[in-house]
Amino acid sequence: MNQCVRPGRTIPTKQENGESVVKDSFNTNFGTPPVLVLRFGDFYNTKIIPNSLSISYEPLLDINPEGIGVQPMIAKISLGFDMIGGHGLKGPVEKLQNALSFNYYANTEMYDERAEATEDTTAVDKALLEALYNEEPIINVNDVNNTTQNEGGNTFGIITQASQTENGIQSGSTQYKDFFNGFIDVSKDYFTNLFTNYENLVNEYGLGIWAQINLERDFNEGYFDNLKTPNSNILKIYGKPLNWQENLQQLKEEILDSIDNEDDELAYNIKNSNQISNNTKNIMLDNYISLVEQQINTGFISLETYVQNISNLQINMTKYMSKMDVVSFSGDGKILADGNTKIYNLSGNSVNGNDSLQEFFNDYLEVVSGETTSIALFEVDFRNIIFYEQNYLIDTPTLSQPFFKGYFVLGYDYDNLDYMLFKNIILDNTKREKFIADITKNITKEVDKPFANAIVNSTTTGWATAFAKQVNFEKDWIETQREEFQFGGYPNFNPQRNGTSVRDKDRPMSFATGPNTTIETAIKEIYASVNTGPANKFNGKKQFN
Repeated sequence: MNQCVRPGRTIPTKQENGESVVKDSFNTNFGTPPVLVLRFGDFYNTKIIPNSLSISYEPLLDINPEGIGVQPMIAKISLGFDMIGGHGLKGPVEKLQNALSFNYYANTEMYDERAEATEDTTAVDKALLEALYNEEPIINVNDVNNTTQNEGGNTFGIITQASQTENGIQSGSTQYKDFFNGFIDVSKDYFTNLFTNYENLVNEYGLGIWAQINLERDFNEGYFDNLKTPNSNILKIYGKPLNWQENLQQLKEEILDSIDNEDDELAYNIKNSNQISNNTKNIMLDNYISLVEQQINTGFISLETYVQNISNLQINMTKYMSKMDVVSFSGDGKILADGNTKIYNLSGNSVNGNDSLQEFFNDYLEVVSGETTSIALFEVDFRNIIFYEQNYLIDTPTLSQPFFKGYFVLGYDYDNLDYMLFKNIILDNTKREKFIADITKNITKEVDKPFANAIVNSTTTGWATAFAKQVNFEKDWIETQREEFQFGGYPNFNPQRNGTSVRDKDRPMSFATGPNTTIETAIKEIYASVNTGPANKFNGKKQFN
């Protein structure tokens, strides 16, 4: 409080060129005055400059037996100050006030148009007028531009004309052209980005690691057209990789067993060398085992990102599909500011002699389950392209060959394991040198060190040659798959029905507001914050968990 009545650092003198003159004295009476902001609810909100401070003490003393002196315990403080400028709701008004100024108190601007406004209420006013027109709950200032927005605050379609009867029922026209195009776009995103994630993961970690995360998948099916015919029309999608962390741990156990049994090439070369002592062999094998465990724990960090990206693609698409189900069921709706729903019952208009609502439904089925290019066919084609091409299907999947016969160009299953684990280390010269150094560290017998280094160097040099061939094989493999993916029409997804694209169709419909329990329940589930719907089905899922 004492500091509040003292000036700040001495104001520097400035030369003609604008540069400050450095002074030796920085603590004089010629400093900046102390300016504070006084805020008391919506009554006072302005800047003040304190000019006096008085302190009076109550006769209650602490004798402080610890030895730091007697001192009073209760003080009454009076602070005198001058108000400068005016008051405003949002903040102080930094203007001189005179007889023609009206910002006497912070809330004056709310009822006196002569006061200068500091807070923009345009958004509140707009929301208020919309609420009155639509007979929706009144919006207050706390509901406008909040950090958490009402995701369901708009209808799926775009209302182009509306009127209201005396009993409060709204009716009019709405357009679903952009909404339907959005479903095509989100489906195409699913196709292209799933393949891109697959391609990027294989380039980073190899086909073997991709296979590990795909041994099991969940949420890979659900229902479409689920309001007209509930739980009847099954649709398969890719789904979310399941238990892939456990598969990596099992991969570690397989490698550790191969080291113990001398099936692993590096372990075999170490154990059967006659140039190094048994103590050196044990040190090298312990180092090798530590590297295996370290790589399993830290070498696949970005796999979680790939899995989440793949899941998010499908969550976006399946959520959009739930909205398509609502419109196909002749409905639309939104969540009002108070959490209630407003339902729009739809009817089709005649477009080129066809009912627009029936056309919407037929085109929706084409996108989902059409016989040329569709979501349903993509799931089949993606599996055929990636997993079951030609004669590569293996009858009994294993960790070293989870899906394919012969897709590894390496000679032995145990080389496949080493490739899956150490590919990025062995093919990087700097990392490979560190790998060699880590295997041969802590060797106490000096005469063994060059021989130990030679063993690891020779083995990893052979690995590097074989691993490079496998990488080239995988690149050719993916290039072939990409050609088939493009041939299927997925990158430029443009579904056709009766020879005509279902994209960019005019989709006008009529609406009338009114209750509909089925649509209301569906709208609430779409915008719910938690998972709904049947377990292990994609319907109603906000997260695949």
